[in-house]
Amino acid sequence: MAAWCLHRIISAAPPRPATDELLPLVPVRQFVVTFPVQLRLWMARSKSLCAKVCEKVCAELTAHLQSAAGIEKGLSGLVVFIQRFGSAANLNIHFHVIALDGVYEKKSTGRLKFYAAHAPTNETIQNLVGRISTKINNLLIKKRIP
Repeated sequence: MAAWCLHRIISAAPPRPATDELLPLVPVRQFVVTFPVQLRLWMARSKSLCAKVCEKVCAELTAHLQSAAGIEKGLSGLVVFIQRFGSAANLNIHFHVIALDGVYEKKSTGRLKFYAAHAPTNETIQNLVGRISTKINNLLIKKRIP
């Protein structure tokens, strides 16, 4: 089959939402994680720092979901979108995290069972922000970033 013909077949097919292929049929929650201006500037200059900060955020969100679902070693699912600009086209690195609102536990049969997380309270969110801040501060100290 000619390449152009294959392209026409693919482009003629109706698009399928990402949720059909990417996310299981369980509740999801969006977290938006913002940072102080100076950290945004440092992350804009360093992809590796941005990646490390993202790792810390994801680790803390996973721990939060495990705790909220009551499953200590539960398996989470997160998709992170790193947005570099704000609505005024200004440099404003922040993360949009789509998370399964709970965790999976692998049973002895090998099957996965989903446990929904309890809805977060204001206090829970404050504690989560505090833990993320501490992890990022420790990272900056370790990397000797002023």
